[in-house]
Amino acid sequence: MYRLAGSSFVGARKSVNQDAYCALCARTPHGDAALVAVCDGVGGLSSGELASSAAVRELSRWFEHDLAAIVAGGPAGPAPRDESWAVDAQASLAALIGDLNARMRRYGADLNVRLGTTLTALVAHRGRFLVAHVGDCRAYRSGEKGAEQLTRDQTLIQEEVDAGRIGAREALTHPKGSVILQAVGACDEVAPVFTHGACRGGEIFLVCSDGLYRRQGEGVIGSALARAGADVSEEGLLDALGDLTAAALDAGENDNITGVLLYAEGPRDAGVPAGAFPAPTGAWPAAFSSALLADDEPTLALGGGE
Repeated sequence: MYRLAGSSFVGARKSVNQDAYCALCARTPHGDAALVAVCDGVGGLSSGELASSAAVRELSRWFEHDLAAIVAGGPAGPAPRDESWAVDAQASLAALIGDLNARMRRYGADLNVRLGTTLTALVAHRGRFLVAHVGDCRAYRSGEKGAEQLTRDQTLIQEEVDAGRIGAREALTHPKGSVILQAVGACDEVAPVFTHGACRGGEIFLVCSDGLYRRQGEGVIGSALARAGADVSEEGLLDALGDLTAAALDAGENDNITGVLLYAEGPRDAGVPAGAFPAPTGAWPAAFSSALLADDEPTLALGGGE
């Protein structure tokens, strides 16, 4: 079973929130499944918030329909070492992201607007996780030594750091720190990077926009994940996100700030009182819940791909 929480803040100086997120879970005959994703509209383009909200909506539909079909195709019962669903889900997500990129490009050309979004999504099911990554949102997981970054920023500055031309500390405040190398809807072709591995009981995963992590190191993020691990109720997870948001603002962050936490139940929960983790009811897709960042989020209708 999974426990999810998400939050988004427009920022200290922004008037539009170009971040969008989803936190979805379902109980199936083949085990529980969850999706957490953050999409950040590309700054400087005219319709970044439309692109991010459209991407989140398509990911939500993928979770409800495509992943449901993938899971149903596997054997019933627990199989924590079975990676077949992740292999199929990776291929399916790659096709979705490629199709979404093409549809956004056509939409922009038809209406003469420029739009694009980064995308980082994490799927968990049957003891495995799968991350799809485009741009500079990030995914982390808790570990004994703090926060472990699961994604690599697809940015100009990250390439400079990798080449040894600038240091990691200098990169945090570099004026070109937000120059990304690819985004959904902004490139002729997009090539998502995938990461997968074991999802162990008791672990906490964080998916966030650059506004949350940019001005604070992994030590701060690791401490927040450790505090969340001490109280994995919905309130505890939201408090951890609140701490991270406050720390980013205190450090001078002005961008939109968004984060989603996923907690994977494990042996450490043996002493948690009954009812602390209310289970979803019904079968997939009836047991489907979502959280979008705003009540009045703009929508973007893209032709095809339903």
